[in-house]
Amino acid sequence: MIPIQNMTFAEAVAPGVIKDAAPFVATAVDAGGANYLTIVVAIGATDIAFASMSLQSSTSSGGSYANVTGFVGGTDFDLPSATDDNTRIVFHVDTRGKNQFFKLAATAGNGAAGTYMSAEAILSRVNNHVGTAAAQGAGQVVYG
Repeated sequence: MIPIQNMTFAEAVAPGVIKDAAPFVATAVDAGGANYLTIVVAIGATDIAFASMSLQSSTSSGGSYANVTGFVGGTDFDLPSATDDNTRIVFHVDTRGKNQFFKLAATAGNGAAGTYMSAEAILSRVNNHVGTAAAQGAGQVVYG
């Protein structure tokens, strides 16, 4: 297996309905056993700036989450604006020495229609990687 294939995938925010002045529903990502976490946030159509966005972490999946230093919108990076349709924000995190669980906390601003957003987590340099589709967080994996 080549290094780029030594990764697993997890849903961070599922594609869903448009949000207006409401938080997106995030799923906890277990980064245990991975050295790096990349979260790709896909912004769809939006008519208003995001109210907030940050990456948060916790020691347990159901625990109390707190912002990760360096990953707070409006402080460490620009929040997506009303003109950021069909763009991406990518978070690269060195997970070594950090909490095991991560969540993306994002709230759409209060606009006329709202915002579409989804996010995918990519865990790389996975220490206990197994090449099956299920172990990689996928329904199918195709090699060529």
